[in-house]
Amino acid sequence: MLHAAPKQKLSSEERKKILLDIADALEANEDAIRSENEADVEAAQAAGYEKLSVARMTLKPGKVVLCFSQPIFFLFIVLLILLMFD
Repeated sequence: MLHAAPKQKLSSEERKKILLDIADALEANEDAIRSENEADVEAAQAAGYEKLSVARMTLKPGKVVLCFSQPIFFLFIVLLILLMFD
């Protein structure tokens, strides 16, 4: 059974502004994000997580901003926004 696509409640410009605001917030909070990530990595190491798992969760230089440019992350954010305003 096919369902009709939901109506968009936000204009293209509104969605674009929200996404750009998210990117700005990520950049502005990069130090705090890195600090929290370091704490998460230390906790994972102390809990005995495998090295590969810890390596995957470790943010690399520039990765906070770079992750926003990745298509999967972009789609995830768009999905969150659509769910928030549904």
